[in-house]
This record gives sequence, structure tokens and C-alpha cells, in this order.
Amino acid sequence: MGLLDPATSDGRVIFFLPWENMTIAGTTDTPTNVTAHPIPGEDDINFILREVRNYLSPDVEGGKWTTYRSMAEETLDAAIKSHSLSAEPCRTVGLMLEGAKGWTPTLYIRLVAQHLASTYGAKAFDVAKMAKVTGQRWPIVGKRLVSEFPYIEAEVLYAIKEYACTAIDVIARRTRLGFLNVQAADEALPRIVHIMGKELNWTQEKRTLMSAVKKGQVSDSRLAILMKTAEETLDIRGPVTVDRSGGGV
Repeated sequence: MGLLDPATSDGRVIFFLPWENMTIAGTTDTPTNVTAHPIPGEDDINFILREVRNYLSPDVEGGKWTTYRSMAEETLDAAIKSHSLSAEPCRTVGLMLEGAKGWTPTLYIRLVAQHLASTYGAKAFDVAKMAKVTGQRWPIVGKRLVSEFPYIEAEVLYAIKEYACTAIDVIARRTRLGFLNVQAADEALPRIVHIMGKELNWTQEKRTLMSAVKKGQVSDSRLAILMKTAEETLDIRGPVTVDRSGGGV
């Protein structure tokens, strides 16, 4: 259950939503130009920090979380109308997400991995097949990217099979670690770059650029901006080998 506060300094609402054992706070509703790499501006960050300071100590990131289905439908409707395309009615309402088929609330018991089950649904078994032995007493299988969070190295391999091409694809768009804790994302980034570089045959120059953010080199508040810059520099992406056999690794 979330919390909504309509009594802000300028009349905009502030909400708090529990997510991944953290709290998301927003929103700014500020008009902006369309970009592939949206980043919150200083005014937006200061507004949120100012309004939520009586509730918690936040770590702010940008994004649109609540209406992606409606946005997808409106985008496709506009494209169809603009280019006079022939298409069936939108099917996003009720459309099952990847991994939903075969998922049950008790799936994690069979898998012995609640994080994978809740994140990947029935596809969690595919991720688990890629996990390696840790060499520790616990967990026995599944090397973590960072000790404080449940994300494991096998998730990077699975993300590549889902067309992840850059480190920011994994850190922000797959694991969401970049939204949850910038220090942890900073710590995990070199290992993610190493795994992706090996799988995708990156050159040393590309690995260096993708590893531009390392602990202590930049302030945590600029992590997303530097990752964005590195990604934009690497606009030429090589082909990704995808296993279509359905049998995992």
C-alpha cells in the first residue's frame, strides 16, 4: 500500500510506493523533450527532496512506472494513424508479461529462490540453469553481483539473451539496481562489464568506456548521467547471439 500527500508547496501531489524492499517517491509531472535517455533535472530532484524530507531520506531516480500500458497503446495508435497502417485493436490490456504463464505463488518453493521466481516468473528456471556454484556455504549456487542484494551473475547472462547490449541495460532496465542503490550499482558495474564483455566480445576500448564509473571516481548523484554518456558514445552495437532452443545454456 502506498501513501499520497496532496499538501505540497505548489499543489502537485507526492506519492510513496513500496518496491523491491525500497520506497519510490514522486512525481514531478514536468513537461520535457522526448529523449531515449531521460534524466531528472536539478529542479525536479530538489522538488522531490524538499517535499519528502519530513518522511524519509530518499535516493532519487527518474522514470515512468504507473501507466506504461496506456502509454504503449497511445503510442501505437498515434503511429497507426500517422502512417495509415492496418492493425488489429490493441491487446495490451490483460496481456500476460513474459514469465507469467506457468507462474504460481508457490513457484519459489520448487525453485528454492524467491527472488528469481518473483522477478522472472516461470522463466526463473532458465535463469537458474545459468547459475554457477559459489564455493561458499550459502548460497551454494548463484554468485551475487553485490552482497546486499539478491541479483546474481546468471541474470546478466539471461539479460544478454533478452537483447541487453550495454551495462546500463542490465544495471537499470533488468536488475533495477541503479534505481535501488547507486552505491551498490557502482560496486556491481565492473563485474557486469566483465561478464558482458566476455559474452559479447567487446573490445578493450569498449570495456573501458563501459567501466567509466567505478567506486570513488564520481559522485553517486552523477552515476546515471555518466552511464548515459558512456552508452551514447557506444552507439554502434554488435549482433547478439540468442539461444532459441528453449533449453537454457
